[in-house]
Amino acid sequence: MGLSLFLLFIVLPLLEIYVLITVGGAIGALTTIGLVILTAVVGSTLVRSQGLPLWRQINQQLQSGRLPAFALWHGVLLLVAGCLLLTPGFITDSLGLLLLIPTFRMYLLSTLIRWYLQKKFAKGIRVLDGEFKVL
Repeated sequence: MGLSLFLLFIVLPLLEIYVLITVGGAIGALTTIGLVILTAVVGSTLVRSQGLPLWRQINQQLQSGRLPAFALWHGVLLLVAGCLLLTPGFITDSLGLLLLIPTFRMYLLSTLIRWYLQKKFAKGIRVLDGEFKVL
């Protein structure tokens, strides 16, 4: 946990600053700032356009008495995509745009579920060996 927080709050911002300085040196500071603002605006528009139908789908599933678990996880990933797109930087924008692709979200969800289940059941299942008698 400590390493992931270190990477998230120290290494990622340093990488973002490096990439912003490098891109700014190549194409100019104003163009770089414009690109960062453009990705935030386009990204938030795309998140909204994908989020509203997802919101309707969740409501329909709730009204029909079904649990919208998969749709809720898609919503969580869309929320993460929106946060990444609003964070200034090209690395976070790239990750955010990647999360806006529905097939990638499906792949990521299935991978995370598979990883969780393997982790959950890899701890071992305890089997109690014994005998019983019907009375």
